[in-house]
Amino acid sequence: MPLILDSPSESSFETPPDPLEERRRLHHDADVVIVGAGILGSALAVALADQGRSVILLERSLKEPDRIVGELLQPGGVEALEKLGLRHCLEEIDAIPVKGYEVIYYGEEVAIPYPGNAHGSKASPEKTSKPEGRSFHHGRFVSRLRSAALIHPNITTFETEVTSIIKSTHTSEVLGVESLTNKTKPEFFFGSLTVIADGYASKFRKSYLPHTPKTRSKFWGLELIDADLPLPEHGHVILGDGAPVLLYQIGTHETRALVDIPDNTPTASVKVGGVKAHLRNVVLPSLPQQVQPSFAAALDKGALRSMPNSFLPSATNKTPGLILLGDAMNMRHALTGGGMTVALNDVVLLRSLLSPHHVPDLADSKAVLHQMRSFHWQRKNLTAVINILAQALYSLFAANDPYLKYLQMGCFRYFQLGGQCIDGPVGLLAGIIRQPSPDARGLEVDQAAPGSPKMRLPQDKLAVIKRYIHAAQGAIVAIAWLLCIIIFTRQGHSDGRVGWYFGLCWLSIPILVYLVMVPMWPRARRFSNVYAFATLDALSVVFWLSAWAAMASYVSQGIGKGDNEEATGCDNFKFGSPGRCKISQGVIVLGVVLMLCFAATAFISFKAVMHYKRTGEMPNPTMGNENFAKQTQDAFSSNIRNDDPFDDNHADLDARQGGTSGYGPARRSEDDEYTLLQNDHDEINQAQPTQPAGPLGYGPNSGAIMHDYDTSYAGSYGQNIPDGGYGNAPYSR
Repeated sequence: MPLILDSPSESSFETPPDPLEERRRLHHDADVVIVGAGILGSALAVALADQGRSVILLERSLKEPDRIVGELLQPGGVEALEKLGLRHCLEEIDAIPVKGYEVIYYGEEVAIPYPGNAHGSKASPEKTSKPEGRSFHHGRFVSRLRSAALIHPNITTFETEVTSIIKSTHTSEVLGVESLTNKTKPEFFFGSLTVIADGYASKFRKSYLPHTPKTRSKFWGLELIDADLPLPEHGHVILGDGAPVLLYQIGTHETRALVDIPDNTPTASVKVGGVKAHLRNVVLPSLPQQVQPSFAAALDKGALRSMPNSFLPSATNKTPGLILLGDAMNMRHALTGGGMTVALNDVVLLRSLLSPHHVPDLADSKAVLHQMRSFHWQRKNLTAVINILAQALYSLFAANDPYLKYLQMGCFRYFQLGGQCIDGPVGLLAGIIRQPSPDARGLEVDQAAPGSPKMRLPQDKLAVIKRYIHAAQGAIVAIAWLLCIIIFTRQGHSDGRVGWYFGLCWLSIPILVYLVMVPMWPRARRFSNVYAFATLDALSVVFWLSAWAAMASYVSQGIGKGDNEEATGCDNFKFGSPGRCKISQGVIVLGVVLMLCFAATAFISFKAVMHYKRTGEMPNPTMGNENFAKQTQDAFSSNIRNDDPFDDNHADLDARQGGTSGYGPARRSEDDEYTLLQNDHDEINQAQPTQPAGPLGYGPNSGAIMHDYDTSYAGSYGQNIPDGGYGNAPYSR
């Protein structure tokens, strides 16, 4: 009789090895290879792994990052975490609730709380709920996201430094990456899809994207201990004579202070003591009284670090087998704290677009590229708003000329009105409101400043002279038009020569409106073109030459040639009464005057053309900063005119492709959201700051200053990690 065991052996309970895990661990092959385990990389790894994808996650350093930005997550980012099932990553890191902002303008304070979630969502169904953001130590949050990736059965992580991208020898398709482990051992990782999320200082961006980051200023950061903030659980924006200062709590005892210092700031030059002297002499006195002691103590401690504030327009991923995401693809000024919110919402959208339902096999490059075109356009419903606000508000809050100061004051007065005047703008900034159009009026602050006139663009002397000439022409045209009507009503005969003159009076009205109003008013500057101005002025000279010549021909053919042989001159006018003749002569004089006036304005317009060809700029002084204008000319997107049109198939994408992700409708006009900002960019003064030949002065104690330069794929500037290895343990960042 066979032996029957009361209980099975332990070996019978052993779980068979996962072939996909073995393939990742031993053969370095997976569905997806993600380079960089920062905010986006870790979240994307978990999102794709939850769908059953096999994921390899690569990161250079295991050490917890230490950054001075990436510490404030807007409510829109918290909502995205909930959708990804990663809300728990905000727990156990001493995160501080953020309920809105406090703007302090020359000592005046206005609270701007986050509005109720008027649209609701699956993750936050109550429409009246007050959403909250979170602020925290960046490294702690990243570590929690990494932990979520480390324990996922479909993810294998490696601590290794990616050095190059592997391409097919026959096509342009990306197959994977090559890396160095422990700085000596070369390794290769292959995937159907390779995602580059290596942060701000991406080493691969320039090979696959048409743009490079543009930097206008740096944030210099201090960590204040037990600071007494004017309004706890709120981010603070302090505005004064200089660039903005940000204050927000990142822990029970810690508060982050970020001071924006534009390039080539005179008070931060080495000659006057460097950045530390600027912070002590310029910034410290401008802070609220209760904050100054902790700020001074942190400054004395010397732990001062910097982070460049950069702008990078997004572009559609066009390389088969490769996707660039996060700061490697798109950046905006850190003033509004929107970077992590954009990244996490990108993950939510990409998870939907690349789901197995829509792309069963990620090796199908054609299907992936099709979905990436959808991704480029769908993400704009959120990212366009955040990017525009970041760049526009920085140019406004860092105002350094009187025109922007008017707008800055108007913006603050607008906020003081409360209600929708703050709910709309902060709702957009926080990622709560995903459709910008209903609240676009929140940025129209040109009349908000009490006692200030509706803003008109300043013009140089020649432009003012030209404007007055055109105004006089308008009056003359009106008189000539009335005289032509009188001619028509007088007894006699009129022909096409009089009709041409009369018709030109009508035609001159829109010409004069364009020539006067477009250079003068901010909203019309989208139609500005120096060549159009010169062309219209020159054509008008020719037109009015022909018009008065036609009338002169009409008069000369009829004067003294009537039926009354005893009369002469206008008393014997062939085509009618003497009054018709005399009025026609007056019309000729007005036509000559109009022609001469257009000749004068044409001369001014051609001078403007020569100035534009020589400098590339309109001759009229305009408000704002030239760097900002150049950024908006990029329209935050490189392919609005160059990419394949957004074809009709995209309109058929169902809600699972992002319709329920908070991004709104899939399809957008090719004139995307940034076109509005591009068109109105001349409202901003374009005085270009001089680029420094080297870094800003660091003050007498330069050794105490650390720079947030890239030390990991997460773009974690300022980790200050020693060169020594941290072991070969698996790692996700």
